[in-house]
Amino acid sequence: MAETESSPRTQSKPLDHEAQPKGDTKQGGWITLPFIAGSMLGLGLAINGTSSNLQIYLIKVYNVESIDAAQIANIVRGSLNFLPLAGAILSDSYFGYFPVILAGGAINVLAFVLFTLSAALPSLRPPHCPTPSTAACKHGTPGQLAVLYAAVFLLAIGTGGTRFNVATMGADQFSSSRDQDTFFNWYFVFLYTSFLIGDTAIVYLQDGVSWALGFGV
Repeated sequence: MAETESSPRTQSKPLDHEAQPKGDTKQGGWITLPFIAGSMLGLGLAINGTSSNLQIYLIKVYNVESIDAAQIANIVRGSLNFLPLAGAILSDSYFGYFPVILAGGAINVLAFVLFTLSAALPSLRPPHCPTPSTAACKHGTPGQLAVLYAAVFLLAIGTGGTRFNVATMGADQFSSSRDQDTFFNWYFVFLYTSFLIGDTAIVYLQDGVSWALGFGV
């Protein structure tokens, strides 16, 4: 009898021991929200402010024809909407969200360094054209355009690695579906707030104050 009474107890301990780690797999919780929100605001401000004003930058600084500038800006916007899907696939199927976010963030930083240098250094852009028409202006050299297009390319690649994967990483910090739903609500609040500020404040800095300052912020 003693052996039969002790067997359920000995069997229940391994079950409790195995159930405990399942609740500890997602430890971050709400303490991670300020860090995720800060990264979302920073990336959203920089990416949206740059992409929204890219056409004007090409026309005013690089003396690109308005039609060509519009085509380039449309391609960049399309890439910024498509590449996050590719980044999410890479994250879910191969590498995980943290390495993809880390690589995307580093690539974004490099992109904005190139944008800032292209606006700050006269050797990386064509001379200013005082005439309204860009047809009679001097266009960028192959080297100058290579720096510009490298910045645009890196911006699209970095955005692909960060935009959707940050949401996945944030939701993975919570165990309950209710907390995950609440997090996604806040995620979109911060995302569209960054879009709003990027389309207003960052664009104003670039147009009204300094292109280098607008990119550097």
